[in-house]
Amino acid sequence: MKKNYSISTIALLLIFCAFACKNKTTETQTTILPTDDINALSSLIAQNPISDSLYLLRAKLYMLNTQHDSAITDLRRALTIQPKNASYYSLLSENLMLNNDSKNAIQIIDSGLLVLPNDIQLIQDKIRLQLILTQYMEAMATLDLLFLLDPENAYGYYLAGHVFIESGDTGRAVNSYQKAVDFDPELTVAWIQLGDVLSHMKNPISIKYYDNAIKLNPNDIETRHNKAYALQNLGRIQEAILQYKENILVDSTYELSYYNLGILYKNMDSIAESIQMLNKSILLNPEEAYTYYTRGECYLKLNDKTSAKKDFEKALSLRPEENDFKKALEKLK
Repeated sequence: MKKNYSISTIALLLIFCAFACKNKTTETQTTILPTDDINALSSLIAQNPISDSLYLLRAKLYMLNTQHDSAITDLRRALTIQPKNASYYSLLSENLMLNNDSKNAIQIIDSGLLVLPNDIQLIQDKIRLQLILTQYMEAMATLDLLFLLDPENAYGYYLAGHVFIESGDTGRAVNSYQKAVDFDPELTVAWIQLGDVLSHMKNPISIKYYDNAIKLNPNDIETRHNKAYALQNLGRIQEAILQYKENILVDSTYELSYYNLGILYKNMDSIAESIQMLNKSILLNPEEAYTYYTRGECYLKLNDKTSAKKDFEKALSLRPEENDFKKALEKLK
């Protein structure tokens, strides 16, 4: 059984990026603040209790320490001082989501839109939240508003693609992702999604889309891996092997490159090479049962039943419910 390499998980793609947006503040002299020290910031806040930028800085430090309750409190204070700062609403909403409070997360965005009804960032934030909360019809309505304000919003078409994917309309999803890159050829995430969706359909054009994404971000190992796996699924085995090897040069710690090379070499009866790759995979991820199982199968091909039995036992200890592992051991008795 192979490890599961499905298309990109929507929740991972939609997670808010802390500190991604520039924060306008009512304060101008913030660069000299000791922002690495919460206690020092607290002292400064005591001296300047109406400085929204100080509350923002402390909130970011709380976020780094996963103290989301404290970050939420500070961001609420910043908003009472400066209620027309869209980025404060976005960051507060993010913290509420990270604090498992999705209801208030979307209410905060709605509050921001009451103050700033045409703010594109807040509208995009609302769509992302609606996607995470599986509110697809509501997301489509918000997308209509977004496109009314900005008909060529590339990120909006990217988000629309997610709505269509989750609604089971792959064709319209591909069209939306394509519009996203038409309007913004440097929108890497849209190229990746095009590659993932079409790879899932075993469409060879997926390789072109992965290449476009890799050109924009050459060190993105997951996209490189997805390209290699797409080549593998298309039956272009030698190209897949070359891509996995290239991926290892980019990131020698990415375990899946070794695992999949091990699978490919095993299928080609290049057993020594397969074992070599699986050994490296195990070093990087010693808790993956299927790697031991696959290596055990390789040892069986070499008639090394002792090593095979050891690997099958290890695989079974990690996944005692797996029948394939049990059957493999039974055959050695």
